[in-house]
Amino acid sequence: LTGLLINRISFSVQGALEHEETKTLRIQLELSQIKAEIERKLAEKDEEIDTLR
Repeated sequence: LTGLLINRISFSVQGALEHEETKTLRIQLELSQIKAEIERKLAEKDEEIDTLR
């Protein structure tokens, strides 16, 4: 009985950990996309400034 309970808890904890890892990867991807978008917009503004000079 104790071994079964430990296995269930272990499985539950492992599932929760995998879920959190997935969330972390999703957030990291989203942050990378936001960073790329900001860098693209900054590059566009730099080009506009260079054009105005």
